[in-house]
Amino acid sequence: MLCCRNRRHFTVSLIVMVCVPIIILTKMGLDSLTEAEIPAVPQTKEQAKVSTESRTVKIKNNVVEKKLKYKYLFLTYIPTKFSITINDQELKQDEEMDVTIKDNKLSVRYDYEFMDGKRTGAKVVHFEVDPEAQELDLSFSWKDKWRVIIDGAEATSFERIEKEEKE
Repeated sequence: MLCCRNRRHFTVSLIVMVCVPIIILTKMGLDSLTEAEIPAVPQTKEQAKVSTESRTVKIKNNVVEKKLKYKYLFLTYIPTKFSITINDQELKQDEEMDVTIKDNKLSVRYDYEFMDGKRTGAKVVHFEVDPEAQELDLSFSWKDKWRVIIDGAEATSFERIEKEEKE
């Protein structure tokens, strides 16, 4: 931390900290390095995670009816319809399927309906899949912030789907 008694002292300190290293590098002849001579900057963990390759992962739907129950005040509601779609492919309860993912990204959409259509909704949750994960377990909980839980992946964002008008 700099100790500055006044603004002039701060300005002089700043000039010394910024300009002196530039002058030294120029005198050493390092001001005209070509791109090939500049050392590579190591990747961060986030950059290393992202790959441009597609790969296939196996996803098992472990959603149980007990977790689908929704309690409000003293009543417990069970959805009359509930479906999960992964990258535009429907995954039924207690089934597994192979899903192709690109850049370790995965989108899960869930649609629900209570009281024969009186209360409906849908959300899409976006996940970042662990690059080394080959098998993923999907579960659901109304108590969880993201609602959809995938072991081996981390939720990054979600979007609420607006109601579609029936014709």
